[in-house]
Amino acid sequence: MRTFLLASVALGGLFSAAAYAAPPMVGPASQASLASEASTARAAEGAAQSSATTAGNTATTAQTAATSATNAVTALAPAPVSVVAAGTTQATATAITTPFSRVTSAPSGTGIILSVSLTQQRILDRDPANPVLVYPPSGATIEGQAINLPVQIASGSDSLCTQVSSGVWNCGN
Repeated sequence: MRTFLLASVALGGLFSAAAYAAPPMVGPASQASLASEASTARAAEGAAQSSATTAGNTATTAQTAATSATNAVTALAPAPVSVVAAGTTQATATAITTPFSRVTSAPSGTGIILSVSLTQQRILDRDPANPVLVYPPSGATIEGQAINLPVQIASGSDSLCTQVSSGVWNCGN
């Protein structure tokens, strides 16, 4: 680049200067080179836009697949069955026969009994005021309690009860 210095003498003999860059001299060979570079730049820009579109489409496809998988799992998950806790002993408690139960009412001191045929059962206590007593199947224990004694699930909470070995159950959140 050529730099030109413009100078002028101002009134009173003070000197001021301004510098600027002159445009380069471009001959036919340089023009062809610049045109080639511009064409390459436009092609690269087009490729980048195409890649961005492809990436966007891939992300949309992935999101659609994830939504489909979530919907499939939701469709397979059982809906909770509503039950009312009853009885104040293991023998008189409401028997649970499904893997997912919602206790809608648990009068004070009442309970449910886990099914011997299911190895995992989720219990939701939706009674607004009372905990529900959860009894193990006859002859079993829950959380290290004595045989046939219940555990409590607090009002408004839930528990996943799992048979960890024959006659031994854990009920946790």
